[in-house]
Amino acid sequence: MYQSNGFNTLANRVTQSIVLAYQAIAVVIFVVSLFSAYAWLNNPFIGGFFEQTFVLNGSDTRVPGKHWFLYEQGFKLGDQLVSVNGLPIATARGLRDALATLKVGQTVPIVIRTLEGEARTVDVPLKPFPAADQISYFLIPAFLSLVFLILSLWIFGLRRTEPAGRAFSMMTTSLAIIIGSLFDLYTSHHFTYIWTLAVALSGGALIGLGLSFPQEARIVFGRPYLRWVGYAAGAVLAVSAFLKLYDFENPTAYIDAWRTIYIFVGLAGLFYFGALANRAFLSLSPVVKNQARAILIGALIAFVPVVFWYCIPRSEVVLIRQQTRFRLIHTCSSSLFSFHW
Repeated sequence: MYQSNGFNTLANRVTQSIVLAYQAIAVVIFVVSLFSAYAWLNNPFIGGFFEQTFVLNGSDTRVPGKHWFLYEQGFKLGDQLVSVNGLPIATARGLRDALATLKVGQTVPIVIRTLEGEARTVDVPLKPFPAADQISYFLIPAFLSLVFLILSLWIFGLRRTEPAGRAFSMMTTSLAIIIGSLFDLYTSHHFTYIWTLAVALSGGALIGLGLSFPQEARIVFGRPYLRWVGYAAGAVLAVSAFLKLYDFENPTAYIDAWRTIYIFVGLAGLFYFGALANRAFLSLSPVVKNQARAILIGALIAFVPVVFWYCIPRSEVVLIRQQTRFRLIHTCSSSLFSFHW
């Protein structure tokens, strides 16, 4: 018994340290993302967002009735940037340096390879990144990321000794990273790896919550390692995706890897709902039953649209087109869920 208690105490300290380290990483990402965004916004805008393999990602202006320049020229999702003003582009830093030598108002030639393999050259009038889009793509996500980060630290401070408190902190920290590094994912690509990992770990956190909240599942009694099975699965999927994130020979290969992670998170959400439903209708404790029902109603309202989106098969093109919408839905849904905690 003494050895068992000693092991549990050690395991709790280790898991608390892991969560705290993850939160520290999120804080660093949040701060660095602000400076990175400021530097990117000081450069001219070439009319589209490019992801880490420099494929056009489908995001467009939030101004109704208007489109960014590259879409007006007929370019579409998956077309790959090759060069700017005669300079080959292979890294985000290379693109930043190329644009740093140019000024708003200039017109420069860029070469884009289409999905059909054609290399097209167009003259792009350089403009500042629109103010309305700065709000939509940078300021709002940065604010929401800060909210989730504060919420994560607050809950961890209050309930770090409880498995449910640690799982909730992992979930909100993952959301802080996902949302806070969204603009970087579209522009500077400093945190593409950690963004991918955070999405996968959010699925693990949902499984952890399902096993421990509002009451610990019986299957976990004597098997505390089961709480980390979801995180292990998410980490494996993330590492698998890492191998495809910067495959320039097959620049859209990462999409399938991300799709697999999205499906995992969707299934984790279904597991969480199922665990809540089980406690809401089958728990022997009236207190747990009522609490689970209240949480289930709120969580369903918050998360059903996200899980539904996760699990519907989509073509690669539609998947890319929906990424921004998905992230914003995830943000709003999670806010509601956080309120019910």
